Order: sequence, then C-alpha cells, then structure tokens
Amino acid sequence: MLPVLSNKHLVDNSLPKIHRISSPKDFESLKVDNFKLSNKPFIIYYKLNNLSYSRISVSISSKVFNSVMRHKLKRLVREVFRKRMDLKNYGVDLMVIVLANTFNSHDFFAKLNQSFDRLLEKK
Repeated sequence: MLPVLSNKHLVDNSLPKIHRISSPKDFESLKVDNFKLSNKPFIIYYKLNNLSYSRISVSISSKVFNSVMRHKLKRLVREVFRKRMDLKNYGVDLMVIVLANTFNSHDFFAKLNQSFDRLLEKK
C-alpha cells in the first residue's frame, strides 16, 4: 500500500489573489488613465497604484489558438510575473494583452521578460 501524503508537503506556486486585478472598477480605471508599452507580441497597459504591491490581468484574443492554449498562455504570463519579485513590489497595475497575429512560442518568455524590464526602466 502507498503512503498517503498530506497537503502540507505540497508547495503553493500560485499567484496570490491580491496580485490579480479582479474588480470592474479597477479595469475601467486602468483603461482610462494608463501608459502603454508595446513590444510584439504584447501590449502592456500600466498605471501606478497606491498599493505596495503590483497587480496583473491578462487578456488574450479568441483568435489565438483554442481556449486550452489561451488559458495556458495566461498561466505562463502570470507565472513570469510571479517569479519577478522586482516587479511584484513595484506598485503598478498591469494589463497584458497577447496579440493574435504576432504570437511566436519560441521567444515568448524572452519577449515577456524584455517587456517587464522596459517597464521597470520607465520608473
């Protein structure tokens, strides 16, 4: 018989809910008063918030692959954001939009990290 492992042995690698933009009011304010950073295949809208941490939302067009791949891309963007501690403590709201026509899986992580680096340079 196999031993039963409890949940305390598992490591939680998820992005905490406080780092996600979820309220419609925050989305609307991000759409109106924002700065834009474009780096194909991404467009990043950002706005400084009054918090000590950053928050992110990810939007992908339905023209990009199927829903399984879109959700995988969202998870990958959130994972890159989660691993960037310098960006998480920046105090900015981000909306990352993945463009349909310019997506290339080979340089996805490099381009996303490059976009986040450019965002930090604008501080």
